[in-house]
Amino acid sequence: MISGEADEAQTDELEREWKNRGVRFARNLPLPSLAAVLDRSIFIGHDSGISHLATAAGANCVLLFGPTDPDVWAPKNENVRVLRPPSGKLKHLQIETVEAALASLLSS
Repeated sequence: MISGEADEAQTDELEREWKNRGVRFARNLPLPSLAAVLDRSIFIGHDSGISHLATAAGANCVLLFGPTDPDVWAPKNENVRVLRPPSGKLKHLQIETVEAALASLLSS
């Protein structure tokens, strides 16, 4: 779980909820350190700078897009799979779609 200083309250809550579940938290890391963490990992994220960093670091990425146009803003690397609901609203993206994309990465 990657978070920055703007995410402190939510990250604190997730750490409490996910205690003893094997989830690792990368909090407030400098970009070079974060890139090292992301190297050859599986990354699920949204239209953000960190998603571009994950892609550049070689992570296999599932990127969730809503109102922004992935044809303009999504990285074009081979290791990127973009998911966007037809409505362009993230709340309409089905969790099963994300799970299937993740399962595909895990099985390859």
